[in-house]
Amino acid sequence: MLKSPYSNTSTIITNYTYNNTIEACNYLNKFTSHQFLPYIDNKEYIYGAYRVYGRCLNASQIIEWVKFQFFKKSQILFPLSSEEMDIAQEAFWFFQENIKENYWCFRRINKFQQFLKILLKITKSTHDINILIRKTIRNHRIDTRNIPRYGCILLNSTLNSILMVKSTESLDTWNLPKGRIKSFEFPHECAIRETYEETGFYSFDVTYKLFIDAKIGKKYFGYFIVLDVPMNYKFMTRSPFEISDIQWVLIKDILKYTTSNVKNTIKRSPLTQNVPPSSQQQPSVREPKFRQIFPIIQKLLIVINNLKGIKE
Repeated sequence: MLKSPYSNTSTIITNYTYNNTIEACNYLNKFTSHQFLPYIDNKEYIYGAYRVYGRCLNASQIIEWVKFQFFKKSQILFPLSSEEMDIAQEAFWFFQENIKENYWCFRRINKFQQFLKILLKITKSTHDINILIRKTIRNHRIDTRNIPRYGCILLNSTLNSILMVKSTESLDTWNLPKGRIKSFEFPHECAIRETYEETGFYSFDVTYKLFIDAKIGKKYFGYFIVLDVPMNYKFMTRSPFEISDIQWVLIKDILKYTTSNVKNTIKRSPLTQNVPPSSQQQPSVREPKFRQIFPIIQKLLIVINNLKGIKE
């Protein structure tokens, strides 16, 4: 267990190993008595329950267990609603992170479409069923594009570095911890939950006085700025299937690499095909990409300058 820098409350670590059954049961009892962090949803209970009870179930039983833990019912009907698709996506990540490698029959389940078939007990796959499932997944992605996303910008004490995460789906792109808001959440609750899930850091000092937002394309992003985060804090993602790396990044490096990436994009454009080859040479080393957060960084710099003025 790691101690939060802002409170005596413990931060829960996913891969914590229990010494005995009594310790594991005490862990679960804390959930039922609400002694853990606010705004952390049902997944914490599921992680703990799986470590106590899940390992003794066979393949068919574990799927029924996952179904009941996430959906709170034993039968799921197709087509799934938008809310049920969100739940199924969370169940899929939990399956990939915790269950898949423990059952040989599940080790080839790599896609969300395959997992849905298991949940829905579709044993015989036909062409029409596959098309219908793919269409449902595609429509759900389209429907969720316009849902606001909230997160936290974690700044160090000198205001020159921010914490960034890299998605498992991206090779070079770095981003800020954030995620889609749920129907019953307030923006600050979503930001705290998503930041905790992606970095293992629970932000106690969230305030609407330090909030910036931007619309990038058709997506809305809102971020709460958290100050004085210790750089030696042991960050650990609770979503290893989503997040592959967590790093402190200098703000000046973000500005430098963003400018560099824009120049490289211009060089690769068809409009510059007549430029001499020597000026089109691309760097041999892949550069990190921060373009997706550049509008947020521009607003963050204004806030940082104001904060430095107050300190002086």
